[in-house]
Amino acid sequence: DLQPLIDRCYDLGRYAETIDYSRPPVPPLNEQRTAWATALLAKVPRG
Repeated sequence: DLQPLIDRCYDLGRYAETIDYSRPPVPPLNEQRTAWATALLAKVPRG
């Protein structure tokens, strides 16, 4: 299972501090991937 390793790299890389998640990604996602990301994010608890 690679998820713990990916989570650790994300935390140590400080991506949450350097990526502005309120802005659209660069380069932009195509229509299909935008729909996928929107559906995925709708499942994530906020707060």
